[in-house]
Amino acid sequence: IILKNQTGIIELKTLSSVTKEGDGQANYVSGNVGFDLGKNGFVNISAEYRDRESVNRAGNFTGQIFKEAEDTSENRQLFFDQTGLDGQRILEVGSATSRNINLQFNSEFKINEKASIYAFGGRNYREGNSKGFYRRPFQEKQVVLSLFPFGFLPEIGTDIQDDAITLGIKGTKNDWDIDFSHTIGENTLEFTIENTNNASLGEESPTIFDAGGFLYNQNVTNLDFSKNYDYLEGINVAFGAQLRVENYQIIAGEEASFVDGGVTFINAEGIETKRNVGAQVFPGFRPENELSRFRTNSSGYIDVEAKLTNEWLAALSGRVENYNDFNSEITWRAALRYLFSKNLSVRASYSTGFRAPSLHQLYFNNTSIQFVDDGTPFDVGTFNNFSAVAEAFGIERLSPEISKHFGIGFTTKVFNKFSVSADYYKVKIDDRIVLSNQIDQGFSEEGLLNRFGLQRAQFFTNAIDTNTDGVDIKVNFNNKIGSGNLQSTLSANYSKTKIDGTIRSTDVLENNNKEIFNREERSRIESLQPRFKMVFLNTFEYRKFIFQANNSFFGSTKYLHPDDGEASRGVFNEFTGRVESRDQTFSSKVITDLSATYRLNDFIHFSVGANNVFNVFPDKHKHSANTNNGSIVFSRRVQQFGVNGASYFGKLLLNL
Repeated sequence: IILKNQTGIIELKTLSSVTKEGDGQANYVSGNVGFDLGKNGFVNISAEYRDRESVNRAGNFTGQIFKEAEDTSENRQLFFDQTGLDGQRILEVGSATSRNINLQFNSEFKINEKASIYAFGGRNYREGNSKGFYRRPFQEKQVVLSLFPFGFLPEIGTDIQDDAITLGIKGTKNDWDIDFSHTIGENTLEFTIENTNNASLGEESPTIFDAGGFLYNQNVTNLDFSKNYDYLEGINVAFGAQLRVENYQIIAGEEASFVDGGVTFINAEGIETKRNVGAQVFPGFRPENELSRFRTNSSGYIDVEAKLTNEWLAALSGRVENYNDFNSEITWRAALRYLFSKNLSVRASYSTGFRAPSLHQLYFNNTSIQFVDDGTPFDVGTFNNFSAVAEAFGIERLSPEISKHFGIGFTTKVFNKFSVSADYYKVKIDDRIVLSNQIDQGFSEEGLLNRFGLQRAQFFTNAIDTNTDGVDIKVNFNNKIGSGNLQSTLSANYSKTKIDGTIRSTDVLENNNKEIFNREERSRIESLQPRFKMVFLNTFEYRKFIFQANNSFFGSTKYLHPDDGEASRGVFNEFTGRVESRDQTFSSKVITDLSATYRLNDFIHFSVGANNVFNVFPDKHKHSANTNNGSIVFSRRVQQFGVNGASYFGKLLLNL
């Protein structure tokens, strides 16, 4: 990260954009200014404001809305007229509404010729609003009709604030470069659930809820030393230490957001039925979810880099870490580089890695309402590994991930116009931490989940080991063409991740024929991300103009439905009239961005352009069962590049 340190210049930027569909309008304004602090220091301040409206790429809904006798075309039209959405949509699919305000600073002041003090940091505040699944009038377990006679589209509002500040002193003592600093950082996330109800409270239910949230902070102290030695062709030695203290909190919501009010209703069969408990779309965190957990981590490192000859460069480093809740671990890295000529070098490295489970993975717990493809809602509990539920399912305590990394590559120049770099890498992760699939209670003789009013449970677990093989290639081209200059960069990556060996389950689950990491979850690791991606960026400068063309190629991806394995016949597909698997391969796509900039003078630059100029979208669903009765046209599980489509922008840059 390179922090801005310029002074004496005021830089202003503004940008506005809108999609081809006319939604998703975005506005961006930023400014940067720097001041000298006498002759010995400076302070640089940046501020920005972003505002974006939502995008909706949902399809027309064809499923049930009212009770069967009332689900007439006239009533359906009345329903669609009041949703606030275009056409016959009942969902909002695409980028959500957001607002972002950011203020950052960087400063440094020399206290003498060999030392200076510095500080940097800032605050970032973000508001977001996203929509859940529509609760329709016939769903009386979820809807209080006296409050919402046409049902409702619930909204999840988020207020996120990031604060961080670093204070430090750096200088030289006895030819050693010394840097001592302390950083304080904090993130808060608060949920406000609107346009919804807690059905179990009946008519007494609020329609807006404080659902609680999270708080996470860190205090980090660093001390670093480095020195160059005039030995061999040059040796650099660096070592240091770090102390980190973390705190993770879950904060309960207001009582109405999670309480069971006990209100019932009479269903179509004349049976008294309990209503769903908690704010629909996101029940608040309960008092039993609340927690505050601390962790300390101390670590030290040493790094030696030596130029053995003009051709050979070697590096060796080691790091020891100690967590108060996990054992100590030593990791290391070795690297070599050989310079065949000034235009060709080869490099290789091998390293080990260690990652303790985050406090979030260790302690997060909540309940949520999640929907399957046909729109059926399920109350799902995510239980941490210290809970009685995890123990009953046989889920073991989380352990750290251990990894090994190997890489080899080269860099070369050709004809002074081309530079080429290529790297092969292999990463092996043992005891990888993943979120299990949802496990139902069908086998539980004790009715374990019933005690919590839940139908499914999931856990973080060290269920798998993975192997990743990949190749990175980058080609740069720079050449004058007439009175202009062309710069082109071609970057490509191929990466393949496979689960290594068997998936680790528990005796309880295996004895009851339940999976802990089903084929859908496996596809998240192995096939839901494109294995191949390529970016081709071209910049042509001609006098006062800059033209840019960027092409991004996204490789294919594959989704595997959890219930449609090789032994399954799938389900009926309304699109084809056949029984078919819900698995789908999403084909590769190319996205093209174009822009043109006119530099009126050194102070004023205008730009216009288009992102995704050809309005390319991912493949649509090919199986009707994946569309939630027509609403979800594009997959909500596989997203190669989003569904906003083409957007157009104008930008102004002022340097004063």
